[in-house]
Amino acid sequence: NYGDSLRSIIHTDNGGENWSYQSVPANATGLNSVFFKDNYNGWAVGWGGTLLYTNNSGENWMLIGPYTNSDLRDICFVNSDVGWICGDRVLLKTEAGGLNWELKQTDHSGECMFFINEDIGWIVGGITLIKTTNGGITWEEYYTYFNANDIVFLNEEIGYAARTWDGNIMYTLNGGVTWGKCLP
Repeated sequence: NYGDSLRSIIHTDNGGENWSYQSVPANATGLNSVFFKDNYNGWAVGWGGTLLYTNNSGENWMLIGPYTNSDLRDICFVNSDVGWICGDRVLLKTEAGGLNWELKQTDHSGECMFFINEDIGWIVGGITLIKTTNGGITWEEYYTYFNANDIVFLNEEIGYAARTWDGNIMYTLNGGVTWGKCLP
């Protein structure tokens, strides 16, 4: 059932040999991303501001919030305290290990993000990449002219993005200012 797959989290404990469904609240919809900061504490985000939390390795998931009604696309933690969620014209930040979240409105929608530390991070949405160098106090905007469904940086300068519409891998050598296509 397609509707059930939109609110499913699957789990493996044997390296991917077998997978099992974990129980999530019935009103959790359109799950887009899951992140575990350790073996026990995890979060999942989805449509309509869905934010789920588990403290027992996913045996039980509970809804927390709501902090927004916007669709949430991605979640990550920089360390045990600082985490980020991006979505449709919304950013959420925690500095309390995910126990509470602060709403950070933005003019940008984020599909995916990557932080290398508490201060430096990138969020991609549509043809726009935004970058912070001060923990999200301010964001600088760059146009990438490509949609990405994942982004990763090796350091402050070298990064890669998977381009949505044609499957190409893009790279930057200057922190996201300019991008090129990786050769096959």
